[in-house]
Amino acid sequence: MTTTPTGHPTPDLAARGVGDGERLVRRFVTVLAVTVGGLCFLFSLGNVYQLAVDLELWVWIRPLVAPAVDLSLVALVVGIRFLARRGVSGPELRRPRLFLLAVGLAAWALNTAHAVAERDWGKAAFDSLAPGLLIGWAEVLPWFLRQFQAVTHPAGADSRPPVPIPTAPTPADDNTPIPS
Repeated sequence: MTTTPTGHPTPDLAARGVGDGERLVRRFVTVLAVTVGGLCFLFSLGNVYQLAVDLELWVWIRPLVAPAVDLSLVALVVGIRFLARRGVSGPELRRPRLFLLAVGLAAWALNTAHAVAERDWGKAAFDSLAPGLLIGWAEVLPWFLRQFQAVTHPAGADSRPPVPIPTAPTPADDNTPIPS
């Protein structure tokens, strides 16, 4: 029997088959975050396309701006998630996280520019939801995954037996007499 950080007893996680539950929770949270990201992508595409129409940009440029910004966000989220799942954190993730913040602010500005220009604060707040969710999930999802790993696989509680490392036999010394 183990205890939680607050001192409450918890059943042994290995005895309950936590591996399946952990995978289910990880997959569920990841699928929902990706779904939210996809919906935000579509929402942003509509907002930025409408802004391009209102600004009378060339027809062939209108559909390019939003995907460029949103796909940059997706690439950064996936890259940061990959690194976070492999234990990279803190100073090592500073550059991509700062770039993620800059791209997120650009997405937020593009999504809300039309509403702000018209001084329609309600629409500006509504249009802020998609970039806010993307930035929020980009920050929270890697943390969630690290915490899921820490809770289900505490340090020093590896249930797998150690694997012995085979040693190669030492080669015979050339000066050793050969038995006859």
